[in-house]
Amino acid sequence: MLRMSRKEQGEKKTLAVAQTGLLAVGIGGVFCWKVKGSEELIPELLALARLGGVCHIGFDYEPKPETQRKVAGALRRLARALRKAGVKEVLAVEKPPGPDGCKMGDDDFLAAFGPDAFRELVEKARPVLDRALVVLGTDEFRVNAEAEAALENAEGLYQRGGHLAHVVQHDPSSEKALVRRPSTAPIVRALPQALLREELTKLVDCVRLVKVKEGVEHRPASLPGHVVATIHCRGAWENVPHLEGVVTHPALLADGSLLREPGYDEKSGLLLWMPDDLGVEVSDQPTRDDAVSAMTLLGDVVTDFPFKAECHKAAWLASVLTPLARYAFQGPSPLILLDGNAAGVGKGLLADVGFLIVTGREASVMSYTNDKEELRKAITPLAMEGDEMVLLDNLSGFVGNAVLDRALTASWWKDRILGGNNQFNGPLNVTWYATGNNVYLIGDTPRRVMPIRLESPLECPEDRGDFKYPDLRKHVRNNRGELLSAALTILRAYCVADRPDQQLTPWGSFEGWTSLVRNAVVWCGLDDPGDARKELRRDSSPESIALAGLLKGIAYLDTNGAGLTVNDMLLYCHNESDPDILAFREALFVLCPTEGRGQIVNARSLGMKLHHLRGRVIGGMMLERVDAVSAGVRWRVVTQQ
Repeated sequence: MLRMSRKEQGEKKTLAVAQTGLLAVGIGGVFCWKVKGSEELIPELLALARLGGVCHIGFDYEPKPETQRKVAGALRRLARALRKAGVKEVLAVEKPPGPDGCKMGDDDFLAAFGPDAFRELVEKARPVLDRALVVLGTDEFRVNAEAEAALENAEGLYQRGGHLAHVVQHDPSSEKALVRRPSTAPIVRALPQALLREELTKLVDCVRLVKVKEGVEHRPASLPGHVVATIHCRGAWENVPHLEGVVTHPALLADGSLLREPGYDEKSGLLLWMPDDLGVEVSDQPTRDDAVSAMTLLGDVVTDFPFKAECHKAAWLASVLTPLARYAFQGPSPLILLDGNAAGVGKGLLADVGFLIVTGREASVMSYTNDKEELRKAITPLAMEGDEMVLLDNLSGFVGNAVLDRALTASWWKDRILGGNNQFNGPLNVTWYATGNNVYLIGDTPRRVMPIRLESPLECPEDRGDFKYPDLRKHVRNNRGELLSAALTILRAYCVADRPDQQLTPWGSFEGWTSLVRNAVVWCGLDDPGDARKELRRDSSPESIALAGLLKGIAYLDTNGAGLTVNDMLLYCHNESDPDILAFREALFVLCPTEGRGQIVNARSLGMKLHHLRGRVIGGMMLERVDAVSAGVRWRVVTQQ
């Protein structure tokens, strides 16, 4: 017979039981029987359980109701693991309360009642049931708590963003207007109340106490609807695991280890949803030479793409490593923009290559809109449903607004759910990608973007045919395991080397990503992916170009250095014969589009825009505000030394 006791003075409890002649085995606590992150027995207990026979579990009596529920849940889970390992029957030894209802352990019972009473207690042990027994009554708080506690035994049930959730495969027939996902992609769905009820009926038996001649007996009863509704809307569930995200590949964790085993990982909160036939082999101690070889293998896949510079090729490698390391660093990662000089240059194919290596599927695609409300409505479901990688396809026109900026620098998302008053308040772990031709980024968006620029000298790039891998997507699918292993080897090798700092230029808001992904790329011998931003800041932001023209215009017009008022600027714009003023006029139009009233721009809007742009350095110049009592607010240009 196998005998177990709890943590407090565990050795004494176990020895006390052994002195009664029973075979006793002690564990350090009610959950110390399982391998971390799983429901499997630790090797020592597994060896004993495989002997079969009967096992008695004797946890302490706990006076606090919330502790009682935890112990009861641990008892059922341990019993399930023992039966799975080969134990024929698992019985629970139930001890009475101690004096004044206090805690009662094995040693306490033996000291109070002696060995014979303890053996009698063991003989009265009852089988441990998989289902919890809930006695219905008017004390609804207790009933709700006991029913909720049973959820810890629910398979595939999680909590995320204040909602109960489960993971399902995407059904393409349920497409949403702004999001298109490939079929079979795993997504997190909020659990409807009806499905919660179904789950609870698998886990609990409800009974009512009914008076009979012989006393009181249990009568079966249905689970009350108000119990289900209360549990469903609580927003936090003590016995339900938190789901940080779903990954379809081994992932690097914060301690530098790799999550390899399919299923839920308790430590990281990740669910690894990976096909059984995916062969990923990564050494536990890879060297820098291993990382360089892996980098060469990945580089071979994109050898035919016309990267503008080596830093753009390095940025592509960073784009592959980022989702694999997403849960190993704090904070967000930048938007990865695959930008081209012409249609057909290969942006979409390059994006698909990265997606196929990491997820084995093509991209989840979201249509971008500058309408902030519509964009917000699209991002919130992405956060709720745990999308790992999302592509903003074929950007055009001016791109950038406050909602996009918030999504690119947020690791947490809080927003009202469409169609109701409930809110999602949970992690936003999306790695963002985008494609477009000569994309114009506005506002604060450019600093949140890592560009990958492709430039073809051909008039019709799509007609090119001299490729090393004519069907590149097929090649990547056929070799996904090897390519994925190479990417993970780079990250693992960098962590094994103790993450040597590469002294890179800081990138505000993305320090965590820089310290791991960006550093790892440079450590392998490639250029800094961050260098690709220099041209983006200079060429791709119309606001930056317009601000440069504005500063030059103010410096040209402000001959005495006293500064110009907003009205001065608007008056100068009427002079259409001076080419310098025409350039100044164009800059104002870009920065603050016309709103009528007979002027090129509205004076109030221009004043607000100048206030927003003050102190920003472009070409060694910046705008400075001068508060003159008699003349009002003036603006002048100062040169940085």
